[in-house]
Amino acid sequence: MKRITQLLCVSIITLLMTNCKTTETTTTTEISTDSTTVATPSVNDLSALTGSTWQLIGITFYEKDQYINRPEKEKGLTITFNEQGKFSYTLTVNRCTGTYSAEADTLVINSLGVCTKVCCDSEFAMDFQEILTGAKSYKIHGEQYLDINCEEKILKLEKVTE
Repeated sequence: MKRITQLLCVSIITLLMTNCKTTETTTTTEISTDSTTVATPSVNDLSALTGSTWQLIGITFYEKDQYINRPEKEKGLTITFNEQGKFSYTLTVNRCTGTYSAEADTLVINSLGVCTKVCCDSEFAMDFQEILTGAKSYKIHGEQYLDINCEEKILKLEKVTE
């Protein structure tokens, strides 16, 4: 019985350690936007980022010069940042939370928190979550569009209007 308890403890510690990610803050260079964004001046004011809900409209790939629109059947895929360094986001089925840090044009996802369910999200939704964890910077275009820049991809989001 003691051996089983020890193995269980080691398994839990290993699981926790493998789910933790280190983050580093870097600044990326500005990249041009595609035709889906409005050609208005960019504003990277943290108050423009926080308090609004943003919905994913597509994903751009740097190297492949490729853009993937959000499939029409996809529900959710939104993110809301608050001023206290926390955010919430929705996938196809799950509602999740996390923490972030941002200043100027730098955006780092520090951790992803708890989701409401263990499974059931679409592959596209899981790509959204995976790309989000690699965030390096952000850019707001006008007041309507948000780009979250990652290593090889850009999440293209649009402000949700009530």
